Amino acid sequence: MRGGRLFRYCATSAETSQVAQAEKEFAAMVNQKYALGVNSCSSAIMLALMAVGVEPGDQVITNGFTFTALPSTIMRLGAEPVLVEATKSWIMDLDDLEKKIAAFPDAKVLLLSHMRGKVADMDRVVEICEKNGITLVEDCAHSCGVTWRGKQLGYHAKVTAYSTQSDKVINSGEGGFVTTDDDEIAAKMIYLSGCYERRYGKHAVRPPDDLCEVAMAEMPNLSCRMNEVTAAVMRPLIKNLPQRVEAYNRRYDAVVKVLREEAGDVIVVPTQDERVGTVGDHLNFYLTGVTDEQNALFRQTCVAMGVPVSWFQSKVNARWHVNWRKYGSPTFDLPNTDEVLRFAYDLKMPPYFDDEDFPAFAKVIAYASNVAAGKIDLSAILSARDQAARNEAGCIGRCIASVRRAFAACDGATLEVIVADGGSTDATADIAQDHGAAVVASSGGGRGGAFVDAVAASSGDALLLLHADATLSENAIAALPRRWAVVCYAPRFDRRGPHWRALEAWCGLDSAWSTFGDAGIVLRRECWDAVSGGPRWPLFDDVELLRRLRKRGLRVVKLRSARTTCDARRFDAAGFYAYLWTCFRLLLRYRLGGDVYELAEAYARGNPAS
Repeated sequence: MRGGRLFRYCATSAETSQVAQAEKEFAAMVNQKYALGVNSCSSAIMLALMAVGVEPGDQVITNGFTFTALPSTIMRLGAEPVLVEATKSWIMDLDDLEKKIAAFPDAKVLLLSHMRGKVADMDRVVEICEKNGITLVEDCAHSCGVTWRGKQLGYHAKVTAYSTQSDKVINSGEGGFVTTDDDEIAAKMIYLSGCYERRYGKHAVRPPDDLCEVAMAEMPNLSCRMNEVTAAVMRPLIKNLPQRVEAYNRRYDAVVKVLREEAGDVIVVPTQDERVGTVGDHLNFYLTGVTDEQNALFRQTCVAMGVPVSWFQSKVNARWHVNWRKYGSPTFDLPNTDEVLRFAYDLKMPPYFDDEDFPAFAKVIAYASNVAAGKIDLSAILSARDQAARNEAGCIGRCIASVRRAFAACDGATLEVIVADGGSTDATADIAQDHGAAVVASSGGGRGGAFVDAVAASSGDALLLLHADATLSENAIAALPRRWAVVCYAPRFDRRGPHWRALEAWCGLDSAWSTFGDAGIVLRRECWDAVSGGPRWPLFDDVELLRRLRKRGLRVVKLRSARTTCDARRFDAAGFYAYLWTCFRLLLRYRLGGDVYELAEAYARGNPAS
């Protein structure tokens, strides 16, 4: 940083170049002759495919269960991916591989992904490739530190790609390596990656100069070489990888032990071939003996309790082949893969957690699976905190379900439900989709991104927002279409501040109803009119709302919430979810003339609110 030589070939020599030295160290780590540093594993895969001769119109066989970068990169080169089934161990189904080779005889390259470090029988893979004249390229994005027969994985292929992206055990933010033992291929990839003129002299490990001279004249320049800063931050992680693998595996084993002891009849953690040396940087498992509804409850419970498991069949998951079709990837019928992923989950094992954190979140996963499987009677044994957490988990789903039930009684009214998801996890989207809502991925980021996206996505005339972005600006409020009948907003900023005042001014209200929540829900005007009796509904704070409902003759009993202070009306988030949603559900049912005799259930033990 002090020298200012940060970018491609800025270093004065190979000896002073962080990238060149990282390439040398990585080549030694994987026990291959050459390693070339690039800006991403996708670039590494692209260079590997180009170097083995993949051209437009070619067919490239690859995994049906892997990251979207593989089919995307194949298609980027104008080639066509041919997808192969996965087994219950989450590896490529080699029987199906042989079927695909027979069905696609023009395919001459296998791009084999070791997804999440799960390794197929490499002896048989090599045998199949040699028998059919297939060139093997390995995607070892998840396999730094993973071994086959005691050697770093990746040595079977003509060319191999590795990742150093932020989710990997060697983390440089973004980056990757492409490795080979082939002199000619190495020369080609040096120039493909961004070398120009005679900069090959700044590579510490390189093929003979005459091959580099030929590549200089023949290869296009794709400008994807790693920069000096990326290499500098990863070099210590190359050096200490063995020690960190030991820590990863110790923690992984502690998690798996808890899952098998406490939920072994519901959770299955796939095992690997005994010839594989594993790295436990991700937890992968699937549920067995559950329904789709129980699967959804499992996700909601995990997320509510602070463990954001990622479902592989989410409509936004980049590892499910069905989602690839949206950008033009060929459609393949992969029933075995779909069945494997139907109840399958993924969770990173963060290296910055403390050792005691890992059994703790394993217990949450085990607990959630037992809840989903109906093995736990929540009403009998949950503590107040657990009940509040479970209520928080389902707040989005309960909101959508309650609104749907309420508006189902409105003659001639149709309901449009759109949830604006800020994208911090895919749990919001999953829960919303489970309840039949459309999902808008918020692209605006800060300054009211979810709020603006929800408005833009709606074709309705009434807007009910819960937990809109706390940094929503006055300009965003002022720009709202005047067609909206009502806005219910959930700020976390000062009620006396300019944003709050701008919202009240826009609504024409003396006060707004403050809430907590995780979704933006859009309702059509005719739906709102059907329950509210008019185009404008006055919004009040929680106590004022109850007072006005009592004036209408409503009997209110057993309104309780966790850690409630009646005078200041202060709630913890989870307790207030319980309170808010029962109020909102009650309001809709009351407007519809329902015989409501109880305002809220006892989600937590505490002093009754006023």
